[in-house]
Amino acid sequence: MVGGQRRRGRPRRYGLKYTPERVAALPERRVRLWLYGKWQWVCYRSAVVKARFLKGQVVRVVGVQFEAKDGTLGASRVLLATEADLRPEVILKAYARRWPIEPLFNQLRHGWGWLDAWQQSRQVLARWVQIMFVAYALAQLLVLKGGNHLAALTHLTPWRQSRPVTAGLVRFALQRILGQVNLRAWWNPKSRKFQPPAGAEGTVSGPPLAQAA
Repeated sequence: MVGGQRRRGRPRRYGLKYTPERVAALPERRVRLWLYGKWQWVCYRSAVVKARFLKGQVVRVVGVQFEAKDGTLGASRVLLATEADLRPEVILKAYARRWPIEPLFNQLRHGWGWLDAWQQSRQVLARWVQIMFVAYALAQLLVLKGGNHLAALTHLTPWRQSRPVTAGLVRFALQRILGQVNLRAWWNPKSRKFQPPAGAEGTVSGPPLAQAA
């Protein structure tokens, strides 16, 4: 009812719309959180609402602004969590922890061949993707647990000798080493298994692996 008159149309399914004025009227909190590898001051407003694009599902929305050293606030960002009972600080920390996933996907797509991974069956594609993920994880583990002998990889990039060995450099070195191995000759079409050919002669071209490293 508006002014004693019935509003035209069907009753609202989602309640009153959150306009900029309603959002500005929400209580604002200023907290210091460990986000993206450092302590940062953030200001946020939060509300539990029904999301129209999710067919009325109840969600928690957090509008956040990062505070610069001079006290100015950055652009407003909106985060949404389908677990409406989560505290806003938990949502902010969870979103920050998810951010490293983006570089991971970027490296897998453009550095490890995920962008060009395609097969004729879903099962073979799933196996191929698992192989790529294992290869990516091995390069990361070599950096963390490889020891001092990984310093030899800097000979491949002399301009980076004063910098730490990264997973990208490990990938580059393994690519140069394994590029000398004829892996196609390891496939046995009869048994449908990968195994070194008898004697393993003719499978490696160029310098020995130890020299190639």
